[in-house]
Order: sequence, then structure tokens, then C-alpha cells
Amino acid sequence: MTVSTGLPFTLVLLAMCYSIWVGLWAAVREKKGV
Repeated sequence: MTVSTGLPFTLVLLAMCYSIWVGLWAAVREKKGV
């Protein structure tokens, strides 16, 4: 895997994981009522 093809894929993967993590964190906060 070269940098030109690997970098965009890594950024997309990180963006997906980040959005999912933020969604879960927000849901937990709502459940706890913080």
C-alpha cells in the first residue's frame, strides 16, 4: 500500500470511528442525564 492510496483510506477510517465514538458518547451522556 502506497502513501497516496493509504492516506485517504486511513483518514476516512478515522473519521468513521470518530463519528461513531462521538455518537456513543452523546448517547451515554443523555442516559446518565449529565
